[in-house]
Amino acid sequence: MAFNEKYVTVTGGGLHDGSSEANAWTITEGFANAVAGDRLNVKAGTHSYSTNISLASPSQSSPISLRGYKTSIGDLDTKPTTQLIDGTDTPIIQNTGGAYWYQIGNNFLFENIVFKSDVASRPAAYCDFNESIIHRCKFIAHPSSTIANTPALRTNGYYNVYSNCLISGEGCGQNQDLQGRNTFTQSVFSDLASIQSSQWCNITNSIITGMSSGGLTVSSYGWALITGNTFYDISGDAITIGSSAPINGKLFVSNNIFHTISGDAIKSSTNGKFDLFCDNNLFYNVTGNNYSNNLNLNRNELVDTSDPFTDAAVGDYSLVSGSNGYNAAQPSLFEGLSIGSNRDVGAVQHQDLSGGGGATVHPLYAN
Repeated sequence: MAFNEKYVTVTGGGLHDGSSEANAWTITEGFANAVAGDRLNVKAGTHSYSTNISLASPSQSSPISLRGYKTSIGDLDTKPTTQLIDGTDTPIIQNTGGAYWYQIGNNFLFENIVFKSDVASRPAAYCDFNESIIHRCKFIAHPSSTIANTPALRTNGYYNVYSNCLISGEGCGQNQDLQGRNTFTQSVFSDLASIQSSQWCNITNSIITGMSSGGLTVSSYGWALITGNTFYDISGDAITIGSSAPINGKLFVSNNIFHTISGDAIKSSTNGKFDLFCDNNLFYNVTGNNYSNNLNLNRNELVDTSDPFTDAAVGDYSLVSGSNGYNAAQPSLFEGLSIGSNRDVGAVQHQDLSGGGGATVHPLYAN
């Protein structure tokens, strides 16, 4: 669809009607005045707010878009994953007091935006909407966050897709709770306590790293997918299934890498009724068990005895050619991707999604 192009800068300008960069809105003016069909083009800079802000609820035929740019419209649409998180390259929407960026409704499109919390008592963003796309965005918690379960991002609602996103706790020591029927793909979760996932939340082709109290705890109803991910440097169990709440339905855990795990890689409980399918997962440097609690629904277990990563210390999680996971991913209808048999196990590491070790590391994973 053709959006009504509007403009937002840190200070606004001119007529403050959003009609051009010269007449731009401030972020609070933009959020107050945007209507269905508008696209707010937000220029790089730190856009601070201290009172609650939200957008009007659009419609499926006339969504509202929020798109960041550096100096000219569209210049971040293909490369924001390598941009700085200080407002120089990418716009930051940052709360500076007892306020929320609190978004409800349906049919939003957010691109190239950093949502950041400047206070320990507030998350970076509340995303309680449905049927929306969040692409190339970053959610950065306060490093001393006191928000249990929502330090960086509160998610809820149904059928939202988060792609190429970064969700970082900045080492805050709080859990990240992912609620609702949402999909996270080609994204990075870093420096949190752990991730709590529920209500059909799917995580595919993503990196989970630097977790201080376990990787991912799953309590789901219906179908859930954990496929093509890399779990690296996890203190505790990498995946815990149904420990704190029942899991009912079907869970697929396939084509994942578990590397440097201080506990068990995949741990199940008997809390609830579910069908668990574990297939083609790769394990290296797991202190505990690869599978625990009598998991007997696994097949084609892959184990490396030497480090399979090219250089994890600098964020290069691509596999060396000697790894048992190299060119070994099994295509699956559940992944939702058209991939060939030459793709590596683990998260998509390469700009060329057809795979093959040694290609350029995806810049999101190198941050």
